[in-house]
Amino acid sequence: METKLLRIAELAKSDPRMKFTSLAHLLNKQELVQCHRELPNKKATGINGTTKEQYGESLEENIEDLVSRLKSKSYRPVPVRRMYIPKLNSNKKRPLGIPEHEDKIVQRGITKILNTIYEEDFLDCSFGFRPNRNCHDALKILNFYIEKRSVNYVVDVDIKGFFDNVDHTWMMEFLKLLIADPNLLRIIGRFLKGGYMEEGKKYKTDNGTPQGGVISPILANVYLHYVLDLWFEERNANLQGRSKPATFDFLGFTHYCGRSKQGNFRVKRKSSRKKVQGKLKETKEWLKINRHKDIHMIMDRFKRSLIGYYNYYCVTDNTQTVNNFNDKIGKLLFKWLNRRSQRKSFTWDKFRLFLDKYPLPSPRIKVNIYELRKEISYIL
Repeated sequence: METKLLRIAELAKSDPRMKFTSLAHLLNKQELVQCHRELPNKKATGINGTTKEQYGESLEENIEDLVSRLKSKSYRPVPVRRMYIPKLNSNKKRPLGIPEHEDKIVQRGITKILNTIYEEDFLDCSFGFRPNRNCHDALKILNFYIEKRSVNYVVDVDIKGFFDNVDHTWMMEFLKLLIADPNLLRIIGRFLKGGYMEEGKKYKTDNGTPQGGVISPILANVYLHYVLDLWFEERNANLQGRSKPATFDFLGFTHYCGRSKQGNFRVKRKSSRKKVQGKLKETKEWLKINRHKDIHMIMDRFKRSLIGYYNYYCVTDNTQTVNNFNDKIGKLLFKWLNRRSQRKSFTWDKFRLFLDKYPLPSPRIKVNIYELRKEISYIL
């Protein structure tokens, strides 16, 4: 499979307008077994409740049956199970669609194929859901663009309900620009039209692609490539002039204009207030519910949570904001551990001694915004 995908990537790179006519056969037994193994363990299950472990108990037979249905064109994904997760700093909830494990296998196989084709077509400035690209890479490139290139303005856009409102007709038309394999297109179309189950009732999906589905990120990127990225690229080519953008939020950071020690223009960043408040609220709620649990468990959870937070937010210029966050986390811990009983067991001096015994990690810079990975530096 890897060899064939490399060949597809070479063809896509050599001829950006090439249409691929034979792709569905890549969803063979060997590849689907590999996709099964690559899927994470202990994830939420679809409407039938089949776990990865259960599916793997008769893996060879299950995959052979799956391949047979794919070849006979009788394979149809089951409706996804709809669940809801809360939005940050909001009473609203975001819908997620959880596919059955077998459908996740097929989606992963198709995702590999689509990524191979479209990675050669997507713009270098596009980072969302892209393999071998992460948020820190996007922040570094953004920083370079604003500081070193002619930036006229920053457009901050959040597409409301994007995954729920993708137009299926246009989605398929975009895919047909590079894919001419009717069998693969048929399977993708069935995923789009597969519907969802909520409270025992099945609903049709005339538009949208389930957020939470393995295949949804690459389909979203294909759609946005044609309706947004190429349009922005064309518009930007026709704009002239140079000005510095005002403050804006992006990827959890507030970006603002500053100066280097030499007095030169610089983009600086700090944790966005919205994200900080959301994390503090989440921490408070967790402590409120779990403060009576074993202290070792509580402190271990805090340690792991803070390490994850620091790994993301400890970037150039953001030390002070993270230190402030760290202080607020300490105050929350002091407050809620004091509520473990009616007696106020902690003074600040005793609490500091407690932290000597159960130390929390201290923030320090993890990411230099000016250091680019070799895989990304070619963009410049």
